Amino acid sequence: MWVHLALKALLLPPVPQLALWGVLTRFRVRWAAGIVVATLLIPTLPMTAWILGQTLTTPPMIKPPPRAMIVVLGGGRLRQAPEYDHQDAPSTQTLERLRYGAALSRRYHLPIMVSGGAVMDGEVPEAQLMQRILIHDFAVMPAYLFTEDQSRNTHENAIDVAKKLGRGTEVILVTQALHMPRAMTEFQAAGLHPWAAAVGYYQPPSLPLLWFFPQISATSYVSFAWWEFWGRIMEKAGTMLR
Repeated sequence: MWVHLALKALLLPPVPQLALWGVLTRFRVRWAAGIVVATLLIPTLPMTAWILGQTLTTPPMIKPPPRAMIVVLGGGRLRQAPEYDHQDAPSTQTLERLRYGAALSRRYHLPIMVSGGAVMDGEVPEAQLMQRILIHDFAVMPAYLFTEDQSRNTHENAIDVAKKLGRGTEVILVTQALHMPRAMTEFQAAGLHPWAAAVGYYQPPSLPLLWFFPQISATSYVSFAWWEFWGRIMEKAGTMLR
């Protein structure tokens, strides 16, 4: 897992740009500085984030199947959050998924399974954190809640959910829009029938001129898209090795 975290840090900006700078200067490429500056600037633009969102995400779900299990994937945690007495709490992405999962459950009267384990030894499984939030903050009845608390990544999410629900089960998959294609592939490979119910679509500024000025929200979205790109490559490599 430490290797995974280190690799993630090395693949995200500005590390690739620094590596590119080293290569370009080594071979004395003309306009090396301009090329590197462009690769640093382009990922910060709302236009870039919007194009990636249109290219890499699936449309919002219109209507789910009548009998299905809503499966909300964990999206990380805030470790020892000071505002919660230094207890772990779900991350912003996880809360976004939980809110939508709870809304779908109320709208269609469907049960929810939360999926996510503990990456570090001694941690409370993420599924347990998610379960508490659904009960106490979103008023989901415990009878409607199920947990899968052993998985540590998307591949294990799919395998462990399939073990609990059985192959062939229809599931409404709730995760980030950029993460959805990879999650759908894993859940299909595990023998489940997933329906995409994504959250976190990128919304560009309402003023078109601002699409061409750097914004933190665009930078964050593009970084997530970049990581998902590498996630798909590693997923394919893992499939070849399994």
